[in-house]
Amino acid sequence: MPNPFSASLEASAILTGAVLNIYSLSYAVLSPLGGLWSDKLGKRKPFIIGIARASYICAYYATDIILLIFARTLTGMGTALASVTLIAQLAGFFGIQHRGIGFLFHMKITAIAMIIGPFIGGVISEANGYRSLFLISIVFVFATVFLTPALPAKGVSEKTMDDPKRVRITEIGIKVVRNRNILAIMIKLFGIGIGWIAYLMYTIQAFGQQVLALDNIRIGTIVSLIGITHCISSLLSGPLSDIIHRRKLFVFIGIFLAGATVMALPLVKGFYDFAIISALWGFMIGIQCPIGLAFIADSTESSFFGSAMGFVSGVETFGMLLGPLMCAIVEASFGVGTVYLIPALGLMVPGLVFFYSPKSHTA
Repeated sequence: MPNPFSASLEASAILTGAVLNIYSLSYAVLSPLGGLWSDKLGKRKPFIIGIARASYICAYYATDIILLIFARTLTGMGTALASVTLIAQLAGFFGIQHRGIGFLFHMKITAIAMIIGPFIGGVISEANGYRSLFLISIVFVFATVFLTPALPAKGVSEKTMDDPKRVRITEIGIKVVRNRNILAIMIKLFGIGIGWIAYLMYTIQAFGQQVLALDNIRIGTIVSLIGITHCISSLLSGPLSDIIHRRKLFVFIGIFLAGATVMALPLVKGFYDFAIISALWGFMIGIQCPIGLAFIADSTESSFFGSAMGFVSGVETFGMLLGPLMCAIVEASFGVGTVYLIPALGLMVPGLVFFYSPKSHTA
C-alpha cells in the first residue's frame, strides 16, 4: 500500500524507497527499547502507546511524501512496541513443555491476517481509494485496546534486582546481552533476516525473470508454494520440539539446510526445478520459525522476556534491511547468476555460528 500511495503523491523512486524502508528501520531501532521498557514498567503502557499511535491520522492527511514518511516512522515505532510486548506476554503464558505449540498458534494467526489483510485492503482501496484504509485501521486500533486489561500494568524485572527502586533499563539490557543463548539467537536471526528477505523479495524475481525468463504468474506460483511448505513444516516442528526438547538442533537444521538448498540454484534449468528448490527452501525455513521464539523464551528468565524479544527482533529487522541491498551490490558487481550466494551464505554461516556457540546455564 505505501508504494502506490507514495506514487500517487508523485514521489521520486528514492523517496518511495524511503517510505518502504523507514518502517523497518524505525521498527529495528525501537524494538530493543520497547522490550526493555515492557520489562521495567509492565506490558500495558508500551502496548497502549504502540497501538494508540497517531500515524494513521497523519497518513490519512498526508499531502506530500515527507508527511507520509513521518507517518510510516510512527507506524514502525508503534508496531515495535506492541508486537514485542505481545510476544513477551505469550512467552510467559506457556511453560517450556508447550512453547513450541504456543508460538505456532501466534505465527498462524499472524499469517492468516497477512493473507486476508492485503485482499481486504485491495477491495477497499479500489472502491474508496487508499486514504480510506487509514480510517479503517483506526477502528482496529480502538478494538485492540480492549486487550490491554489482560496485560500486567507493572514490570517484573525488579524482582531479580538487588534494589527495586534503583533498577535501570541499562541493567536489564546488560543482563540480557550477556546471555550467550540470546547472543547466539541474535546471530541466527540476523542471518534469517538477510536470507529470508534476500531470497523471497530479490533472488526469486531477479533469477526467475532474468535467468529463467519466467512470467509474473509463475513467479507468483513459486512464492505461493513457499508459503504452503512453510506452513506445513512449522505446523509439524513446533509440537515436535515440545516432545523431543532439542530446540537448538531443530533451529540449526532449518536454517542451515535452507541455505544449502539455495546453493543448488545454479543447477536450475527451468520453472519446475526452481519451484522444487524454492518449496524445499520454504519447508526448511518453516522448521525453525516457531522453535526459534520458543528457544529465546527457554533461554531467558521470565522477568526479561520483553528485553530478549526486543533485542533479537531488532537485529533480525536490520538483517532484513541489509539482505536486498547486499543482493543488489552482488548483482551489480558479479552478475545476476551470483545473487543466490547472499541468501545461501546468509543462512548457512549464522546457522553454524549459532549451533556451535557455547550454551548458557539457562539453556
